[in-house]
This record gives sequence, C-alpha cells and structure tokens, in this order.
Amino acid sequence: MSPELRTHLPLLWPDGPSGRVDVTALQALSQEYARSGRDIEDLLADLDDLCAVIGIGTPSSVIEASSSAWADAFLGTVAVSDGTRDEVAAMAEVERRIVRRDAPSHWGDLALDDRLLIVAWDPPTTAPDDVLTRDLDQVVGLVRSFFRGAAVAAQPSLGRVVAAVSDAPDLVKRTAALEAACSEFAFSIQPAVTLRAAPPDAAAAADLLRRAS
Repeated sequence: MSPELRTHLPLLWPDGPSGRVDVTALQALSQEYARSGRDIEDLLADLDDLCAVIGIGTPSSVIEASSSAWADAFLGTVAVSDGTRDEVAAMAEVERRIVRRDAPSHWGDLALDDRLLIVAWDPPTTAPDDVLTRDLDQVVGLVRSFFRGAAVAAQPSLGRVVAAVSDAPDLVKRTAALEAACSEFAFSIQPAVTLRAAPPDAAAAADLLRRAS
C-alpha cells in the first residue's frame, strides 16, 4: 500500500481496525479526490485497498457515502467557470490531516503522519490579484503532481499554498523536485518551499495555518 493511502487509515478508522468508519473523514477524502481531478474509479479502488487492510470487503454504505461526496464536490467544481475551488473545504481538509493523531496504539508502523508543506511568497501582496491567483493555481497543480493524495489549499490572503503530505521515505526528494519545478516558472517573485512537522493539536494547527509564518 502506498504511503499516501496509509495516511488515511487512522483518519477513516480513528478507533482502530475494529472501529466504525468516520463518515466525515470519508466524505472529506472523497471531496479531495474530486478537487484534485481524480476520478471515481480511483477513489473506489483505493477504498477497496484500505478496507482490505482492515480485513473486510468495502461496505455498500462506504461506497454510497464516498460516491455521493465525490459527485457533489466534482459537480460543484466544474460548475464554476473561472476555476475557483472551495477554499474553505480545502483548508479544512489540510487542517484535519496535519493534526497529530494517537495512531500507534491502533496501527503501529502501518500508519504514517502527515507533514505540512508550505509554498509561500514574501511579501505576498506585491503581485496584482490576477497574477497572484495564476501563480497560486500553478503551485497547487505542481503540488498535486509531485504529492499524489496530498490535501492542498491556496491561501490568497497570505500569498501561499499549504498542503498536508505523507511523511514517506522520499518526501525530501519530492520536496526538492517541487522546489526545482517552481524555479522554472516565471513568477514575479520566486516562492520559498518549506516542510514543517505536524502541530501537536488542533489549536496549534489552526494557529499555524492562519498566520503568515
């Protein structure tokens, strides 16, 4: 199983393999697939893999809830002519994923923590709004291409993109590749790419994601 999928085990089954599925987490995962342009077949195949780790077949209730959430997010995305994404929902998914979870007691080494990736311009307000929007969209696309399964959100007011990425063995290598790719774009100011450890709790995560540094 890929590191990106392993990240979701303690999110979808917070009480361990014998616990119930967290429907809110399932819907958030499905919506993130839709926002990142991944199709419903990808989502259902990955859910099959996750359920196989649990030792169960994919329940019909999981298929129904995930398919409905994916469809709602996908239809909402393509209905917007200027390509605007649901920034509030995207930020909520990033925040949910980077909050540390007490996973080891349930999952051992199978589950991975997330790290917080930040691609930021300093100062964020030097570029016109349309230029900044274009730059942010480009970075969101790059992050998704280098970190499959990441939760990604743009923060125009802070001039940055934030993402929850799996703490996989090749994380540093992929981060360096992202930084190199960013350097190839004709940004008015080159953004800085940084990795941070996941905050210890929800309050710390909210603070970090709502301030510029």
